[in-house]
Amino acid sequence: MKNKNLFIILILVLSLGILSINFLIRVNEENSDITNKLIIQDGYNVKKLIEGLIEPTSFAVDANGNIYIAERIGSEVVINKYYKNGKNEIWAKGFNYPITSILVYKDYLLVSHKGMISKVIDNKVEDIITGLPSYGDYSNNGIQIGYDGYLYICQGSATNSGVVGLDNYERGWLKENPYFHDFYPVDVVLSGINFKSSNPMTESKNDKAITGAFMPFNMQSSKDSVIKGKTPGNASIYRTYVGSTNLDLFAYGIRNPINIIFTHDNKAYVSVQGMENRGQRPIENGCDYIYEIKKGDWLGWPDYEGGEPVTLKKFKPKNASQPQFITEMHPTTTPPKPLIVFNESGRIGAMDISRQNAFGYVGNLFIPLKSGKNEEAKIVAYDIKGNLLVDFIKNKEEKIIKEPIQCSFSKDGILYILDKGNGCIYCVEKVEEKQHSLNRIYIPVEYLIGTVVIALIVILILQIRKTK
Repeated sequence: MKNKNLFIILILVLSLGILSINFLIRVNEENSDITNKLIIQDGYNVKKLIEGLIEPTSFAVDANGNIYIAERIGSEVVINKYYKNGKNEIWAKGFNYPITSILVYKDYLLVSHKGMISKVIDNKVEDIITGLPSYGDYSNNGIQIGYDGYLYICQGSATNSGVVGLDNYERGWLKENPYFHDFYPVDVVLSGINFKSSNPMTESKNDKAITGAFMPFNMQSSKDSVIKGKTPGNASIYRTYVGSTNLDLFAYGIRNPINIIFTHDNKAYVSVQGMENRGQRPIENGCDYIYEIKKGDWLGWPDYEGGEPVTLKKFKPKNASQPQFITEMHPTTTPPKPLIVFNESGRIGAMDISRQNAFGYVGNLFIPLKSGKNEEAKIVAYDIKGNLLVDFIKNKEEKIIKEPIQCSFSKDGILYILDKGNGCIYCVEKVEEKQHSLNRIYIPVEYLIGTVVIALIVILILQIRKTK
């Protein structure tokens, strides 16, 4: 009889422990699930997976579901590894800010950070490509391995539209690097147009500066002068093999390429931020774009915006003159047109493509868009074959998603989204009909061990009382 009572007590303790675990997990899942706070395509849920990130700029997911996140903690730029079991640790540090792309490749990481590409093996950082021209407005951005085995590197421009001006001084880099400017990757013939401004580099308030295209600040250009191409140059995409320092120009005239994605048939798609209404050569109505690009393509920067010449009236700012060509002898008068145009420049982030049936939307690009002056933050899905664009996730009245800057899929078909504004990572999963959240519960080993330990303690106490 006593043994029977002991067995019943043991079952009750174990049941109580498991019910407590389930309750805690249910509460945690309910708090992290934000699906009902958003407008999202049917059949998917969204959870806030990781919170409290400090100035996050990029991330990557490995085959085991662990997430590597670039953060700036004080003056230190690090990559933190967040394990699937909830633990985290600093995986590598000593990078330049910002880290714009992390790529899991073979058994190590490739990292794109200001001015260089580095390899991280066993927590040790090795710089493999240096000297990238990233000391202006934009840095080297996304990196990707193509199906051809090349490592592709996206490189942003130094200026908004090819001319160093007061906007660059306001951004801070002109004072630190007074001779830096855009370096074109091929020879370019200048039209000789120069731009006048005040000169903040001198103490006199009356000093003026006159600056030409592809010149350092306050240095004039002359008509028909030829600027020799430089490797690596700005506003370009390069490729190389991992381990090599020889850079091959893939495409150029791309103001700020954020990242490049390849389909299974090795077609390349690039997200691009267009020109803005600022600086000594402001461009009105600039947008963000998705292009399909091929080897040797010139997308038109700095004299074309979205495949159209900046001499069109639509690009004239209200309080500035009509933009003119600052280069001559363009490679073509009909550069490629974008597949998609997004209103307002500077919103588009790093995209990814769905490849898993487990998620669906196979072959669709998932593109993060920050909010703008008149546009809201959202995630859109673009069906390349059907040429169809849909809003996949967007806010309701409450602005839950603030600054999404990267979408990335894991090998098992989970979409992860980095929201820089909220300092968090969301995960999006496809939900099967009639499937309950308990089917996907992961119970940490610590909880199970704790329950067993409690049960053993109870048994021990009962045995001690029995002997008495």
